[in-house]
Amino acid sequence: MRPSTGFPALLAFGCAVLVFFETRGHYLARLINGWFPCRQDPANSAPCHVTTSLAVIVVAAAVGLAALAVILVRVLMARRP
Repeated sequence: MRPSTGFPALLAFGCAVLVFFETRGHYLARLINGWFPCRQDPANSAPCHVTTSLAVIVVAAAVGLAALAVILVRVLMARRP
């Protein structure tokens, strides 16, 4: 019986799409900052949606790479005799 790689593949693809759109327009970061207002001093720091966007991109990239690692391990384990 082959192990399923459907969910990790879908998760990795979703993370790649999230990173793509987040680098284009900070959409999710603006939504998050709408729910949880930021209290930064704009005189000495980047806007809140930029720092939140960087955090979203890092987390999505980490989750996507972990999903790809799961796929790779499952494929290599399936090839083992």
